[in-house]
Formats: sequence, C-alpha cells, structure tokens
Amino acid sequence: SPSSLLGPSSPESGPAINTLNGQTCHGRLLGPLPHFKNNYETPILLSRDRNATPETIQKGARAVSSMTTMISPFFLRREKAVVFRRLSAPRKSLLLRASPSKS
Repeated sequence: SPSSLLGPSSPESGPAINTLNGQTCHGRLLGPLPHFKNNYETPILLSRDRNATPETIQKGARAVSSMTTMISPFFLRREKAVVFRRLSAPRKSLLLRASPSKS
C-alpha cells in the first residue's frame, strides 16, 4: 500500500516525498519535479485520503510499486530478521583464572 512506503499519514508526507525525489539522483531517476509530482506524489497522497475511492487507492499503490522498483537499487534495506540473527548469534566466552602475584 502507499502507506507502507511513507509510513503513517501526516502533514509532512508531501515534503517527505519531495525529499525522496531529491535524494534519488537529484530528480534524474524519477524525472523532473513536475513529472514526479504528476506520476508519484499526487497519486500517492490522494490514495492516502480517508475518503479515497478504490480506483484512487489502486492508482496510488501502482505509483508506489513503480517508484519502489526504480529506487530500490539505490537504498540499503536491512530486514529485521537479518539484523536480529546477527545480534543473537551465539557468543563464545573464555574464562581465565589468575592468582594475585606476590611482590
């Protein structure tokens, strides 16, 4: 869904999308700003409206899918399962006993 890319709906969603376009090759990957707004920003934001029609929601989902496909090679994605696997890897301990030396 469109919200999966941008998180919860908020007044800051518009600037977040514009920042995304700016970060992806300075507008070259997703097109110039008018193209980006027409093909990605507007459909995504309209689909997040509480009163959006099923067609509007579908159009927003297609825009998110298309944009995700285009930008995914440029963003590092760390999945929770991989991170937790690394954090919970078994650790080996070595206990060394030492006696105080006599001076």
